[in-house]
Amino acid sequence: MGLGPKVEEKTMFISDAHTISTFSEDFISTTQNSGRFRQYNWNVKRQIKMTTLDNLISKFGLPQFIKIDVEGFEIEVLEGLTKAINTISYEYAVPEQTDNAVLCLQRIMEISDNKVSCNYSIGESMKWALTEWRTPEQMIAEIKSQKFTDKGFGYIYKV
Repeated sequence: MGLGPKVEEKTMFISDAHTISTFSEDFISTTQNSGRFRQYNWNVKRQIKMTTLDNLISKFGLPQFIKIDVEGFEIEVLEGLTKAINTISYEYAVPEQTDNAVLCLQRIMEISDNKVSCNYSIGESMKWALTEWRTPEQMIAEIKSQKFTDKGFGYIYKV
């Protein structure tokens, strides 16, 4: 089952590199056009049943942490969430998906009922890139900076 903005069936594009299968055609085109994943193909398609984070919360309860790593489909997953979560992380892929990274943070701010602080990690390092946490506005400026877009990919965190 996949996560998205509503309950439906959606086409998943299965890559020949299993770590980059996705529901996002935009992710495929932008990362192929940039050269990042030019060598991979998403030739296999499967219809997948989708649900929302809100539906999962109704069934299993409110989590303390959500990690979203869905290859360019992050904003759609967050559109299916209307409840504040203590800690959320989501993957970014820049420069190809810079706008998506900003939209995700804006969506998280919309549904958060507390003060939001942000940081990020580069790649799979699991180490904070910033010595001090940022406000969402500061983090958006960071995401749009050349320094950030040179990083490639990693995870943005909201606490």
